[in-house]
Amino acid sequence: CVGCVWGVGCGDAKLARAFPKVKVHSFDFVAVNQYVTAGDMAHTSLANGSVDIVVFCLSLMGTNLQSFIKEANRVLKIG
Repeated sequence: CVGCVWGVGCGDAKLARAFPKVKVHSFDFVAVNQYVTAGDMAHTSLANGSVDIVVFCLSLMGTNLQSFIKEANRVLKIG
């Protein structure tokens, strides 16, 4: 999609709620509301090259740092 954002470790998806006209894929380990998809952020269902921006908010403190970066690289559009 055009203008897609992936929020990694999004908490309660404040980014998605702040920008309702932007497609924000909000992922965290626990889905605390309807905006959040629960799961392993190192292995998402997002397609290769499907997002324009990846936002890490306090999610790089975990032990899967390298896996999260690899997944972000996979889902980011080239350029």
